[in-house]
Amino acid sequence: MKKVLIIDDENRTRQLIAEMIESFDMDIETIPEGRNVKSGIKAIKIHNPDIVFLDIKMPDGTGFDVLASMPNKTFEVIFITAYEEFAIKAIKFNPLDYLLKPIDITELKAALEKALKTIENRSERAYLDVLQRGVRPLEKRRLALKRQEIIHFA
Repeated sequence: MKKVLIIDDENRTRQLIAEMIESFDMDIETIPEGRNVKSGIKAIKIHNPDIVFLDIKMPDGTGFDVLASMPNKTFEVIFITAYEEFAIKAIKFNPLDYLLKPIDITELKAALEKALKTIENRSERAYLDVLQRGVRPLEKRRLALKRQEIIHFA
């Protein structure tokens, strides 16, 4: 089961997004807990989400502040905002999507499916990398033996 964290300063928006996601009948746990930058950072650390829906403008800062505090981000980000002027800055944080409020249910579902597919592909690549490392032929190694003044290579 994948975990989806919703960080937005509007309680109604968090609840509405959670309800929409739950209506998709996917194997997802929704966590509508982050109400600002501080509680959002705390919720990420506690829940270790796979996907974060992140508002940009909040009373104590921005969604960019949340991401800047996470140097080793392990989750996919989908920005949710009423302000399209932040789109260019958002690109620098490599989000999976950028949804404008009011959230369209079709766009939300498409963004969520894209995130789940990205996570699945990332997991498959990691698994294949592990398999590939295990299957590589042993590298030829040489052993040097010194006997008196002669060095023998075996």
